[in-house]
Parts: sequence; structure tokens; C-alpha cells
Amino acid sequence: MAVSRDGILYERLHLYEDVDADEDGAKDLSTSTAASVLKGVSNLLAPRDAVGGKWGLGKPSAMLSCAQNRERLAAFDPRTGTVSVLSAFPEAAELVKKFDPSASPHPPRDGRDPVVLMSWSEDAAKLVIGTASGCMYVLDGQGELVKSWGQGEAWARAGLVGAAFLPDGSLLVLSGASRLYTLPPEFGAPRFEQSMLAQHTVPRCMAYDARSGVLAIAGDGLYDPFKKPKDVKVARDEDRFITLSLWKGAGGDAWESALAVGTRPGSDFLGKITGRVQRPTPEGWAVSPSPTGEHVALRVPGRGVKIFCVADGDFMSAVEGVDGDEEEVEGVMAGVETTRLLIDATMVGWWGAGVLAVRTIGRGISFVELEGFREVSGGSHGGEYAKGTVAIVGGGEKGCVYVMQPMMLVSERRVRKLTGKEEPEPERDPLLMASESHEWPDTLNIGWTLNSLVERTPDEMLELYLKRHAWARAHALATNQGLDSDRVYKYRWTATPIDEWNVKENLEPVTDRRWVIEQCGVRVADSVQLQRSLFECGVRETEKWYDFISNATDGAQVGDVVPQGGIADREWLLQKRMELIGAFDRMETFCEVQEGGYSAQAYAVFRDCDLVDAARAFAAFGDLMGVQILVQRHTRAVFHKLLDILSCIPETTDPGLYAHLLPAPGSTPKDIFAPAREADWSENPETLQVLKANNPDMKASCTPMLTEPILTLDDLETQVLGADALTEWYTNRALDIDTNTGQLSFSKALLQIGVDKGLSGSVTELLKSVQVLSGTVKGSQAGWSVGLQEFSTMSRSDRIRVLLEGSTISSLELDLEERILPFFAGLDDSLREEVLADLYASQMGPRLEWCERLAELEGSGVRLFGSGLRGAFAFANSVTLGIQAWPHTGQWDQLNGLLLNAKCCLEAHERALEDSTVPDCRKTWSELMAKVKILNGCISAGKRLAGHGMAMSIDKIGSLDSEGGLRAVRTILARASRTGRSWADSRWEGLAKDLHSISKRLPVPLERQTVAAELCRALLRAGKFAQAKEQIAGDGDPTLDESSAEMLVLSAGREFLYSAPSLDAPAISDSRECFQLLPDSEAAKAELRVIEALMMLPSRFGLNVLPMQLRQNSRSEVLQQAVTIRPENYRDREGLQALAELLGVTDPDELAEVDVMVGWGALHGGDLAAAQEIAEGLMNAGYENAWEICGAVGQLGQGTEAGEGVDEGVRRKLLGFATLHCPDDRKMVFEKLLEACGPAPVSAAPC
Repeated sequence: MAVSRDGILYERLHLYEDVDADEDGAKDLSTSTAASVLKGVSNLLAPRDAVGGKWGLGKPSAMLSCAQNRERLAAFDPRTGTVSVLSAFPEAAELVKKFDPSASPHPPRDGRDPVVLMSWSEDAAKLVIGTASGCMYVLDGQGELVKSWGQGEAWARAGLVGAAFLPDGSLLVLSGASRLYTLPPEFGAPRFEQSMLAQHTVPRCMAYDARSGVLAIAGDGLYDPFKKPKDVKVARDEDRFITLSLWKGAGGDAWESALAVGTRPGSDFLGKITGRVQRPTPEGWAVSPSPTGEHVALRVPGRGVKIFCVADGDFMSAVEGVDGDEEEVEGVMAGVETTRLLIDATMVGWWGAGVLAVRTIGRGISFVELEGFREVSGGSHGGEYAKGTVAIVGGGEKGCVYVMQPMMLVSERRVRKLTGKEEPEPERDPLLMASESHEWPDTLNIGWTLNSLVERTPDEMLELYLKRHAWARAHALATNQGLDSDRVYKYRWTATPIDEWNVKENLEPVTDRRWVIEQCGVRVADSVQLQRSLFECGVRETEKWYDFISNATDGAQVGDVVPQGGIADREWLLQKRMELIGAFDRMETFCEVQEGGYSAQAYAVFRDCDLVDAARAFAAFGDLMGVQILVQRHTRAVFHKLLDILSCIPETTDPGLYAHLLPAPGSTPKDIFAPAREADWSENPETLQVLKANNPDMKASCTPMLTEPILTLDDLETQVLGADALTEWYTNRALDIDTNTGQLSFSKALLQIGVDKGLSGSVTELLKSVQVLSGTVKGSQAGWSVGLQEFSTMSRSDRIRVLLEGSTISSLELDLEERILPFFAGLDDSLREEVLADLYASQMGPRLEWCERLAELEGSGVRLFGSGLRGAFAFANSVTLGIQAWPHTGQWDQLNGLLLNAKCCLEAHERALEDSTVPDCRKTWSELMAKVKILNGCISAGKRLAGHGMAMSIDKIGSLDSEGGLRAVRTILARASRTGRSWADSRWEGLAKDLHSISKRLPVPLERQTVAAELCRALLRAGKFAQAKEQIAGDGDPTLDESSAEMLVLSAGREFLYSAPSLDAPAISDSRECFQLLPDSEAAKAELRVIEALMMLPSRFGLNVLPMQLRQNSRSEVLQQAVTIRPENYRDREGLQALAELLGVTDPDELAEVDVMVGWGALHGGDLAAAQEIAEGLMNAGYENAWEICGAVGQLGQGTEAGEGVDEGVRRKLLGFATLHCPDDRKMVFEKLLEACGPAPVSAAPC
């Protein structure tokens, strides 16, 4: 790996924290004043061993393992006894899952089984974990348990030393008994088991590097296997040796052979016996093959780090040319020299092929280059780390070191709680003690943190220094590495506020002058003086290089003579100069608008904004001075939107305050522009062409470099505000002012300004409307809701309505003179008539009394509607139209008064008909008089209808035909008939008079006979029979004809009769009384007989029949019911005949059927004689339907005592009649009866 001149360059990243604070710790974390910030601590968290106790032998320590591809990490926390599987990213790490060996299938007996080894497979798909008890677990990349082995395995008896995955998925396991086991990829029984005692009496560590394929094993022994002592029974310290063996497979199954032969010195045994070691400890051993397999780094407790060179077969020395007394100089091991850095190292790993990463107490992480054993840490050691910190070197192309630190929360309250003292001892103040040498209780431990040191290139490191504002380091790095120093100047320029020092120290040294000019136009200073000086600096720079180009030697290429960082682009210089000048102009405008004030943020917005939008904003806030300054300084940039800008001024502002800003017809930018400076030498046609060519889509208001002198060179002078555009703006503005604020006076003032500036047409007309409307508003006593916008779009009729709204009865005459009549000045008679035609129609509804007063004034002398006959016609027409449109059903007298005024006005101008030149004036007069007459009748009818509860509007009354009028009369009489029984006769007489009056005044009058008939019907229904009799008898006026009277009486009587709910109801007597009104009517007499029959039925026959039941059934059925309702009723034949007569049953068949029913009644009652008499009579009458009763009498008289009295001849006749007329299926029965009677006598008549 190449090492830069500044040494190893790396960045420290915080990847992950695992903090599990207790209740007290949580309280301390929530209060920043309760915890101390210790040296090397992030936030409130300190490395654990900075305040932790010493680790004793056998005490579990933290462990960290990284996969070769850096995709997975595993961290063992001795505090919780769990392994965290982490997913690693370039700048962070994320917990995948935690694994707890104590909760595994092989839990420890004493509850504690710390992890002693962890190793990932090359593809990060599997992780092997070994514990102190000898248990072993394999997890997948997601932290899920795949395989586990308990304490009964062979390698578990002497403890686990190391484990590693081979490329083919096999697992190597080294036990403390110097035996190496190879497990197949499926983790079955060991495929190989090999003793390593020939190389290592006690193996201490093992490492396998997948990149180089080297397996390294280190340990110690009691004797040198190559120089075996004579007496091996005595174990002395000087006989202890450090042992190192290296193994390399040939690929495939050859690795197994290499293991087999590697137990003795040979071709595949790459290591050697090293030297003596005194009292080696089991902790702290580490061995690490280099990525190329050329070197092996070995860390031995108490001996530091040793580097073994595979090619030389010996350890490398940091010092060359030392005499043979090296063992005496070092005092530890013969033939080995190294620096103090390597001696004190507690961790070793390969940062690259030729660079070691070591951790030492108090120095953090250091880097040592093998060539010359030169430290290349670059003056940084990755921070200070506490005791108990573990670090490993990650794989990959770039160097990376992962550092895991215990974490501890230190607070005065927690220390007092632990020590039982109110105040800590001065020499034990937790706020001051944070080094690795101090000891603190483990109860302060709250977790661990994971950091990484990632290799960076000089460019990347420079960028980091710049982001952290480490200017000195950035300058030094750029100088040493030959990087562009402009990067430092540029970054520091943008990262620090603008002041004289910043300009001098950062802008002036920059070689890239093009960037300097751009920054002069981009950066915004905090004061106007600094901003002005920055602009001046940029302008000077553009002029300097422009002159340089212009003065270049003739014939020479400009690019050849311009120094590095100079500018040879003339067009670019011109454009940038215009940008600077334009920004300067905007700054001056901004300061003047702010009255000398300055805000960097506000100016930055103003500098880049659209000037039209800025002017609109000033106008919207009512800053008229700001609008004036901006328009006068940047006239040509905003002239095309000048009217839009003026429209943004609040409508509540008096137009007189901005009258000086309002343009006149024909105004040009030249009339408004007020120059603030002289034109620059660069503001010429050439520059204008350059700007147009380079910026084809630029807008004058949005582009600062388009200054006013530049725009003067363009064709913008042709811009002119025409009269049409100004007329439209003035009218719209006046309407908006009144609509949005109601300030009609402001609208009037604006329009007057427009007229004064030479506008006419719509502006003049709208001004007249404003004058009329303002006078109306001023004279109105009511609230005003009509605006100028609405008033200006109204028709003349609507405008006159608005003018009349403020008028009252008392002020009407004065209003006519002052406001209303002047409005019609200049209008011809036809237009006046058109406007006033619906005046009364629109005003009568809300203001009838006011209309009456106007009618009185016009009736005496027409003024509003004009003069002469034409004015009278217009007045009468408006009044009649108003009455016709009257929506209410009351105030008939007021309506009649209005109509009377119209009639009087027409009559007053009747004499003028002879001399009038108005076409068809007599016809018009006659039509209006006829209309007045009709309306008079409608008003009279409406008043009487309303008096009887039949309220109708004029319009509805006028549309009534004969049927509609009759419905109205019937409606009134229907109400009277329901409630009029108790009325006095005089009230009925009044009703009769009103109805006749109504019928005459309807548009289609009703006949008197029709009204009289309806009145008589109502009298009958109300039970007023005496008054009805007068109508029928011909005493009334008019009288009813006989047929009509009979029809009305019969209808009323039947209505009473058939509505009776019982025979004793009053309706029965009402119907009898009603029918008695027609003593000569046969129909009435028949109805009276029906009433008598209804009364006879219950008293004589015991049958109750209601009138409606009698109407629904046939009367013969009622007779039959009378016979059958009681068994004895058959005897009252006289009563039955009388009942039949009353009911009007005269049909022989119906009477014969009644006799049949009587016969059956006699037969059922045992009265055979009566039955025989009835049957014989029916037989003699030839009533065929009597065959059944005849047959029954004849059959019943045979062989019975009752039948002995029946004449045999009559009996034979009855049976013969029954045989003759009965159905065929009954004939056989009667024939047999006849045969039983014997032969008929000779003298007997045939049946």
C-alpha cells in the first residue's frame, strides 16, 4: 500500500451504539447538567475502561470480529454475555440480531460462559462462536443458529484456541491440547484430527487469511524441539519458547495432505521455533498473516509485536547492525529489535500489504510501515481509547480499523450513590479522571460503542478537513500532497462571513480569477459598505483583464500570454461586468427604497427577483415612494407592466396620493425615467449584442445585467401607453375601488384625474354615473348596497329604481326635482316610456304608500312620465301594469285609489284627443279606460272574495274564466253550508248579494240563475229550508225554474238520507223535510215512502236497514229479508204487501219470489194449509220458479197426518207442476210420487 507524505490518511466514523442505561442512568441521560463529559467521550458517554477496573486473568473481555467483505460484524459484550450480529455499511452499522450463548441448547452450568473466539466465513454467510466451556455455535448471516456443539466434544476438554472457515466451507478448530480438527461444510464428524504438539506445546492463537491462504498458529512450549534438552523432566522458565507455525494449502483436498505432513519439518512447514518466553499469559496473544502471505505479525503478551518474514524464515528487526548481545539489550528475547511502539502494542493487524495497524496504551491507533519500521500515523492516532477497548482490522481494498469501546455514564449523583459520600474525594473526582489507569466500579457501565477508521485518499481527506474547517491541516495537506490550494481558499471563502480579512486572505490569493469575479457577484455581505466594495472589486477585476486582452501583443494568441488563472474570454468579461453593475444598481435602488437601511437577506431576494414582482409588492404594501423609486430607476424594465403595478396599490389609498404616478395618454419610458448614474463604458451596443447572443430568453425585469443604459439602446423606446389601454385601466380601477372598498369618492377622484389627463369616452360616462350615484347615496337615508360596477351595467329602468330607493313619501316631491327628473334630462319620450313602464310594477310591492303619493302628484300634473297626452298614457299604463303585477291579496282600497288617479288623469286629457297628433291616440285612450274598468272590477271582486276567506291576487282574478269563477263561488258556498246552519237570515242575504256582485265584476261574469242555483244548494245543505223554499217558490230574485228546483231538492234530500248513520239520526228528519218542499213531485213522494218503509222494517218485522244499505241492495231482497228475519213474519202477508208498495216493488216476478219465501216460511212453521194455499196460487199464476215449493208441499202431504187434510187432487196438481218445471235430475223423484198417488180420476183435470 502506498503511504502518502502525510502518512496514513483516514476518517473516524461513529457506526453504532448499544446503550442499556438503568433507571438512574436514564435520569442522568435526560439531564445534561447531571453528567460529565470525559476526554474522548461522545455526548455524555465515556469509554468503559476509562473508569473501569482492572481485568483479572480469566475475566471475560470484549471481542470483535469482521468478515473479509466487511458486510458483517460480530461484537461480544462481556457485560451482558451476548454477541451482536451487525450489518455493516460504509458510514453506519445496524443490528441484525443478538445471540445469547446462555440461552442456547448448551447452557453453562454456572450461568456464565463468556465467548473466547469468533470468526466469519469469507462471504459473511456463517459465523463461528466459541465459549470458555468449549461449546461452539455456528450462526448464519442473519444471526440465526445453524449448528451447535456442547462440552462433550473432543476439542472442548482442553478448551478452544481458534477456529476458522476455509474457502470450501470446512471449519478448522484448534483446541488447547494442540489438536487441529477439520469439520466438513455440513458440520458432521471431524474429517481430520491432527496433533500439533510437535510445533506447539501450548497453542495460544490461530489465524487464517483467505486472501493469502496462510494459516498461522502461535503458542509456547517447554523445550525446543530442534534442541531437545537432556533432562526434560525439569521444566524451567528458560526452557519456555514462543512457537510459530505457518501452513499453506495447495487447493482442494491438498489442504488435508498439507496438514498431515505439516507436523514435521518439511516442504509445507513454513514456520520455525522462535525464542524463549518467561511466564507467558493465556490472554493477549494475536497472530495475523499479511494479505500477500509474505509476512506474519505476532503479538505476545509482555513481548509486544514481532514480524515474521516468510521469505527469510526469520523475524524482522527494526534496527540493523546491532551486535550479538541483543538478548542482553532487550532483556526479553535474543535476536529481536523493535521500536517502543511495537513493544507496547496491545493490538496488531494489517492495514495493507506493508503497513501495520497497532493499538498502544495512551496513543490510540498507530500505523507502522514495514520498510524501515517507520511510523506513518500522520500525526493522528484515531482518538484516545480506554482500557478494555478492542480493535480489529477489516478486509477490503481500502484500509479499515473497527474499534469497540465499553461505555460508561459518569455523574456526581451516581458516584455519591455508589460511594455513600455526599462529595467525591478531590483525588477521585469523576469529572477529572478519565484515563486508562483509573479504576471504577463496573456498575457505571451502560453499554459499548463501535467506531471505524476508514482510509481516505488525499483528495478525500482534504475535503474532510475543509468540511471540519481544519484550515491549517487542509493547507498543510494541500502543500505536501501537491493539491490545488485554491480549494482551501474557495472553501474558506464560502464558509466564513464577508469582511476585509476574508477578502484579503481568501479572494486575493486565489489563482482562478474567473471564480473570484463570479463570487463578487454571488456573495452577499452583511453591510452595504462591504457589499459595495465587493462589487467594486469584481468590476476592477473585469476591467483589468479586459484591458489586458485589449493590450495584448499584435499577432499573439491571447491564450498564450494570459497567465494561469487569468481570463481570456472578452464576451464573458463583458457579461460578468454587466451582471456586477446590474447588481450594484439594484443594491442602490434597494437602499434608497429602505431609506438607507440594509438587510443582507432582503437584498439577496431583491437582487434576483423580478422587478415587476418587487414593484407589485411595494404597491400592495402601499409603499408609494418605493414604487416611484423603482419605476423611475428601472423604467424600461417595468414599463410594460406599469398599469399592472399601479393596480396593486390598495384601493383604500386616495388616488390623489399617487396621481403623479398615473401616466397620461402617449406616455413613454423617457417621460418617466430619472437616471441615478452615468452610463458605464461597457454599456454600449457591442455589449448589448453579446448579451442577446448569450441569453436569448432573458427578460428585462428578471435580468440584472440588462441595465437601464443597455435597455436604452434597444427598441424599447417604441413603447407607448395608448388612450385605449389607459381608458380601460381607469374604468376598471374605478370599479374595483368601489367594489372592494365602497369608497365611491375615490372612484370619482380617479376618474376625474383621468379626464384631467385627457381621457374621454368610457371614463367620462362612468364619471357621470359616479356623480349621479354619489348624489343618490348622499341623499339616501337607508343602507346602500348597490356598487358602481352593478350600477354601470344596469339598464336605465334598473338605474331609476336605484335612484328611487332612497326616496320617502315626505321627500318624494323634492327628490323628483333634484335627482329623478334630472336623470331623464335629454331622454326622448319613447325612451322615457320604456324606462318607466314597469316603475309601479317594481315599486308597488315594497312601497305601496310611496306609489300612492307619486300617483297623486302625477294625477294632478304629469311630470315624471312626461307631459301632455303621451305622458298621461305612460302614467296610466305604468299604474295598470303595476296593479296587474300586485302580488298580494290585500290593500284593495289603496289599489283602487291608484287606479282612480290613473282614471282621473285619462279623463283630464280626454279633450286633448281631438287636437292630438299622437297616432291612434283615441284607440289607446279607449283601451286604457277599458283596462282601468276591468281592473276596477277585479279589485272589487277581490275585496269581496277576501272578505269571505277566498283571497286571490289581481293577476289570478283577471285570469278567471267562467269555470274558474264558478269554482270560486262554490268554494265560498261550501264553507257557508258547513257552518251556516246557525246563521241569521240577514247574513245569508248579505252573502247572496256579495255573490251576485262578484259574479257581475269578474272578467267573465256568471249568470244570475247559476249563482241562484248554487246559493239554493248551499241553503239546503245548511238546513235553511225556509229560505230555500222562498227560492223554490219563486219569491227570490232571481227565481229558479221548476226542474232545476226539483233537481236541487232531490239531490240535497238524498244526500241527507243516505248519509244518515242510523234511523234516528237528524239527517233522516232533514231529508224528510227537504223532500216535503216538493209536495207535487212524484220523485219526492217516492223518497218519502222509502223513509216510511225504513221506519216500518224494525217496528213490524224486526229488521234494521240503513238508507245506504237499502241503496246498495235490491229492494226485493229487503222484502225477502223481512220474511225470513223472524219465523212468524210469513203470517203478516198484509204488512208485507204494504212494505212492497212503500219500497216500490211492483214487478210480478219479484212479488212471486216474495210469495215463495212466505210459502217456505209457512212450510217450515208447520202451517201446511198456508203453504198449500201459497203454492196453489203460485201454480195457478204459472210462476215456474215455484216448482220447488209446490213439489215440497205435495211431497210433505203424502202419508202424514198433516197431509191427510190436503186435497188429493190439489196434491197431484202440485206434484205434476213440480215434475213439469223442475230440472231433469229431479223429475224421477216427482214421477215416483205421482205413481204412488195412483191413477188420476176421470173427471180430474190434467196436470
